[in-house]
Amino acid sequence: MKKAGPQELVITQTNGMLYNYRIPKNLYRDISTEATHHHTTIKREMYNRLLRTLDPKYKFKSNAKLLNHVVNLCSQEYNQYEWMQFDLDLPGYMLDTIELLRKHRPSLDELNRELNIRLMYTMYDPFYNN
Repeated sequence: MKKAGPQELVITQTNGMLYNYRIPKNLYRDISTEATHHHTTIKREMYNRLLRTLDPKYKFKSNAKLLNHVVNLCSQEYNQYEWMQFDLDLPGYMLDTIELLRKHRPSLDELNRELNIRLMYTMYDPFYNN
């Protein structure tokens, strides 16, 4: 893991890299567990969850109480004991989704936070798998 430093997002035509991506350790653990349960990779699990939140049928933000709770959890200061920091390699299939999120959250810190909010929302939402 790298030490805290400036974030940078580098996207090529075939793949990309989000440097110094920060994610709560418990969220990473839960996504890893779900990836194992769904017989897929962590990146594919993240992609599926992000894509689902962008689907109008999912009605992301429909549960205000849950969203408020998730936003508060994802707004905590970075703490090396509670958060992981690493370079997130973005496979080609994720690039369109990341670019769509960047239209709404152009700052890299905001993008990092938005990714975590969307991922955590799907972890707590009982209707995610329906």
